[in-house]
Amino acid sequence: VQMVSFWGLFAVGFLSRPVGAVLFGHLGDTKGRGACLLWTVLLMGIPTILIGCLPSYHQIGIAAPILLALFRLIQGLAMGGEFGAAMVYLVELANPRYKAVTGSIGYVSLGAGVVLGILVVTALISLVPEAALYTWGWRVPFLLSVITVASAVLLRYNMPESSEFNHSHAEIAQEAYHRQQQR
Repeated sequence: VQMVSFWGLFAVGFLSRPVGAVLFGHLGDTKGRGACLLWTVLLMGIPTILIGCLPSYHQIGIAAPILLALFRLIQGLAMGGEFGAAMVYLVELANPRYKAVTGSIGYVSLGAGVVLGILVVTALISLVPEAALYTWGWRVPFLLSVITVASAVLLRYNMPESSEFNHSHAEIAQEAYHRQQQR
C-alpha cells in the first residue's frame, strides 16, 4: 500500500502536466508570456516550500498525504505550463538567425536544474546523519527553494513581452474590432 501511495503521488504530478500546458498555453496566448511565467513559478515554488513545512501523518493524520497530493497536483500544472511558455518566450525573443540555439537553452537549463538538484541532495546526504535525514533533513532542499522562488519572481515580475507577442496580440484586437464594426 505504501509503495502504491508513493507512485500515486508521483503520478499526480505527471498526469496534471498536460492540463497545465493547455491552461497556461491559453493564458500565455491571451494575457502574455510574462504573466504566464510569473504564475507558473509561483505555483511551482509555493507548494514546494509548503512541502518542506508539511506536518507529518502522526501530527495531522490523513490531511498530510492529501495536502501532499494537492501540492504535487499544483506543481504538475505549473510544470506543464512553465516549460512550454518558457520555450515559446525564448524563441520569440531570439534573434531570427539564432532561434533554434536560443530555444535549446530551455532544454539545457532543465538539465542543469536536475544536476543542481542532484548535487544538493548528494551534499545533504553526505553532511546530515541518516536519522536526521528521515526526521528533518529531507525538508532542507524544499525549504532552500525559497531562494530560487524569490529570485525567479524578482526576475519575472516585470518581464517585457516579446515583439512577436505584442504584434500578434495587436492583430487579433484589430480583427475583433473590424468584425464588431461589420455587424
